[in-house]
Amino acid sequence: MNLYLVRHGEAMGSELFPTRPLSQKGKADVFKIGKFLKEAGIKIDILWQSKKTRAVQTAQILAEIIKIDKQNIMERDDLFPNDPVNNLLKEIIKKEADHLMIVGHLPFLQKLSSLLLVNSEYKRLIDFSSGGVVCLRREGEEWHLVWEVIPELIFG
Repeated sequence: MNLYLVRHGEAMGSELFPTRPLSQKGKADVFKIGKFLKEAGIKIDILWQSKKTRAVQTAQILAEIIKIDKQNIMERDDLFPNDPVNNLLKEIIKKEADHLMIVGHLPFLQKLSSLLLVNSEYKRLIDFSSGGVVCLRREGEEWHLVWEVIPELIFG
C-alpha cells in the first residue's frame, strides 16, 4: 500500500478570513503538486480529507488534476490538527486500497507519519511543507518513507 500524506496549501490569515481558505500562492502550489503527481503516473484509489476549508480546497484541486473519482473522496471528522491518530491508523491498516491519500494538517500528519515509521507519534521525522506530499509505503508490517515533494522543488 502507498499512503500519500498531503498538507493543505498555504492558507489566508484567520484575522481577515476566519475559515482560512487557500491563498493564491497556496492554490498555485497545490496545482503544481497535482500536475507533478499526474505526470508521475500517481493514481489514487481513495482520498480522505479534513473538513476544514483549506484542506477541502487542496483535495478538490488534486482530485481534479489527477482524476480521482468523486465517490472515492470522503470528508472525515477525525483529521483535524489535534485529533488522535491511533483510530485512523487502525483503519489505514485495514484498508484494501493500494493508493490512499490523506489531505490534512499539522501536527496530525507529523504524528501519523511518526507512528507509522517508528511506532511513536512524538518523534518529528518529517517536515511537512504547505502543499507538499509525502509517500509512505507499507511492505508487510513495516512502513517506509519513499519520497517527499514540496512545491518549491517543482519548476513551472
